[in-house]
Amino acid sequence: MEQMRLKANEKGDVSDEGDVFGRMNVLDVGCGAGILAEGLGRLGMGSVIGIDPTPKCIELAQAHLDLDRDGLQNVVKYENTTIEKMIEGTDTADESKLFDLVCCSEVIEHVEDQRSFLHNCIKMLKPNGLFFLSSIAKTPEGYFMNIIMGEHVLGLLPKGTHEWDYLICSETVEKYLSEVNCSTI
Repeated sequence: MEQMRLKANEKGDVSDEGDVFGRMNVLDVGCGAGILAEGLGRLGMGSVIGIDPTPKCIELAQAHLDLDRDGLQNVVKYENTTIEKMIEGTDTADESKLFDLVCCSEVIEHVEDQRSFLHNCIKMLKPNGLFFLSSIAKTPEGYFMNIIMGEHVLGLLPKGTHEWDYLICSETVEKYLSEVNCSTI
């Protein structure tokens, strides 16, 4: 599979020259079975570490990674840990221990203390690094599509996977991130 390479100049324009991705160290928080982590590895990221507190998820992610024949094992690594434990074991004052990109995809809607969780994700980010968050919107549409349809009607997810009280509004995410000087776009 041919890898995509992008290069941003000082104006922020992007071209297909250079190796911007190849220099990026990525942390995938709540990596689950590794779908995003492996995708980022295939895009040509320099290194990707996927963390998840659930041992079975890491076991599945590692088993899938072991099937790869394109050299992803040299780029993607998995750890059975939490963001809090990772911070405890990291000298966050040393920028070389931090990440250029921290991803958190479809995780925050399962977290009780969302403010602390977001603040902790940012602690692992280098200055001027990028933070990517995706989640189900706390809107009537998000509730209907994911909980009513996805869990109760179509049965795509087990009932109880998501709860309205844990869904988060974009304004709340922006507020929590601004508390740690992380701007949103």
